[in-house]
Amino acid sequence: MSFDYQHLKSAAFSGILFMSVYHVISSILQSAFLVSFFFLFNCVLSTLALLAVNKPKIDHVKLTLSVMLLSSFSLYIFLLSHLDTPNATSIWFCIIILCNSVLLSSSLAFRLNLSIIISYWLIIVLLSNKSLLHIESALTLTLITLLISMLGQVTRNLVNQLELSIKTDTLTGCIQTDEFKLELAKVTQLFDRYNTPFSLICIKYDSAFPSESEFEIWIKELAQLYQSRLRKTDILCRFNSQKFMILLPSTPHKNAETLCSDLKKCADAYEFSYQKAANPHNINTRLTFVTETYTDKDTLEDWFQKLQSK
Repeated sequence: MSFDYQHLKSAAFSGILFMSVYHVISSILQSAFLVSFFFLFNCVLSTLALLAVNKPKIDHVKLTLSVMLLSSFSLYIFLLSHLDTPNATSIWFCIIILCNSVLLSSSLAFRLNLSIIISYWLIIVLLSNKSLLHIESALTLTLITLLISMLGQVTRNLVNQLELSIKTDTLTGCIQTDEFKLELAKVTQLFDRYNTPFSLICIKYDSAFPSESEFEIWIKELAQLYQSRLRKTDILCRFNSQKFMILLPSTPHKNAETLCSDLKKCADAYEFSYQKAANPHNINTRLTFVTETYTDKDTLEDWFQKLQSK
């Protein structure tokens, strides 16, 4: 289970589509055909973006940016034709600003929202009669933008923390079993398509610490030690309460054996916290290493089960 942005993105694009359809209809009824033309074009573009949410090969940043820029420009055209009712336009701009914060990165959303505010103020100052109503609408839009930006950043941080807690083991920082299996499926696809080799190292551990806290310190230090010896592409997983799994993409068996030997030596030579204590406990910790390289003789499930049973 992981937090999925796709539903949130779909909701944002649906909101843009609804806004565009509304303005197409209202502009046609008011004979404002230029405004309706831009919003009709935006209907098409936002529909394409909505349909492409789950398409991995699409350049989502460019498509999203195109939708949001066209939405903003269409609203500027609408604002110029409705300068006597700025509050109605500012409400729609608030929706655009909120969608920017959802659909774009923090820095890109901030720059785009800032440009919206500056352009809005320029139109109000240069082209309107600068009544109290116009100034109030611009101030309101500015304050709402600041609020949305702050809330958006806080929300992103919370979501990132949630995703991290779901995907990783809270004690060791290693990825969780479900995420590991997803990564394993990816390298298997590469093997099936390009015959790219990959290997696994299974590390079973057994210990008898007098307290749970001492065990947690040891297993955390062990994970950090292993992680320091791996490449950025290698994936360390705390598979369960008794074993680590290390996925080695693009790694033939000989290289995996070399790394496995290195990990053994590092663990034997490393001085853990419980060994540094003034009165160290006589604790027996045993590590068992198994290295296997995938072949197409077995299915992935069978091969993986054999590895764990060794």
